[in-house]
Amino acid sequence: MALGLDAAADDPIGALTVTRAGFAGAAEPARAGLPTALVQEGGYLCAALPETLTAFLAAFDAAR
Repeated sequence: MALGLDAAADDPIGALTVTRAGFAGAAEPARAGLPTALVQEGGYLCAALPETLTAFLAAFDAAR
């Protein structure tokens, strides 16, 4: 699963509008219980990154 956090609505450079709830919803396939590799994409830091990543990882952990 590739996780491109630059799609976040509050990313200052991006033009996409994925909310934190949207990133949390992206973790839903984890409910299948299959082995999963997470790949963090991107190469710059912005203030929204930690909150967005935390929202996804918390949902992923809860789904497993």
